[in-house]
Amino acid sequence: YAILKFLPNTGTEPVYKVLNSAVANAENNFALDRADLVIKEAYANEGPTMKRFRPRAKGTASKINKRTSHITIVVSEKRQERSLSMAQKINSKLDSVLESFVTGMLNGMPTKGIRSCFTRRLADSQIS
Repeated sequence: YAILKFLPNTGTEPVYKVLNSAVANAENNFALDRADLVIKEAYANEGPTMKRFRPRAKGTASKINKRTSHITIVVSEKRQERSLSMAQKINSKLDSVLESFVTGMLNGMPTKGIRSCFTRRLADSQIS
């Protein structure tokens, strides 16, 4: 966000203004927190072309196309489920598998081959 403000490129100023407007709209219209916003989409489409003529030699004229563009930036909130790290997801899956394994042990499941049974249940739970 702040990088756009200090880049020397000429195209960064309008993009900065559009981004600032999108963030302000999200805050005021949808009551979203500025710290939780991320850019979901950003693109520039072709806008209307203004046609001008420049005088040339021997009384002729050449066409000049002054092209414009429409800048679109879509912001959205960060997803909360993505904030969980992979380790936390694996730990929660392991806890549920261990709980079901212990429940199976208490219900008379044979103790022989505990490792293969545990890995089979872990594979059945499909860690993702």
